Amino acid sequence: MDAVSTEPAADGPNVPVNLLACEPEFATLIEHVQAGVGVVRQGRFLYVNRRLADMLGYAADEMVVSLDAAAIIHPQDLGLVEERMRRRHRDGSNEPYDIRVLRKNGDVLDARVSGCNVTYGDAFADLVTLTDISEVKQALRSADWQARMLEQTEDLCGGGSVEIDLM
Repeated sequence: MDAVSTEPAADGPNVPVNLLACEPEFATLIEHVQAGVGVVRQGRFLYVNRRLADMLGYAADEMVVSLDAAAIIHPQDLGLVEERMRRRHRDGSNEPYDIRVLRKNGDVLDARVSGCNVTYGDAFADLVTLTDISEVKQALRSADWQARMLEQTEDLCGGGSVEIDLM
């Protein structure tokens, strides 16, 4: 499997960049990155690192051989992903965004995704990175719930609280 690398494009971010596909040292590095990394062309994975496969509960070769890339995207987020890909292909936009992805067992995982246009094997492809942000999202949901409960408690107590010093 080819390793992937990107270099800044002289003509700006909207120009696909070439991948350094023959360097064994880079293959070792990309396999140890703590983010999931994949190369996608025409809806199919051409490459996935070990972290992406583990994150989603697949074997890397299973993802490359038989998995459609859209199969990992939560159905409610598919439109967002398609729009971001169109924007990236049109103007090179590569701002990270949050989506839900589906693990092989059906569990939902919150992820921050970013992508860029690359050349892989002499043809255009998308280099995509996924970071698991499930714990962060859960903490935000918990904090939001606690804030709502505090607000409701204050409403029930007459709109506030008073501290009295009896000493």
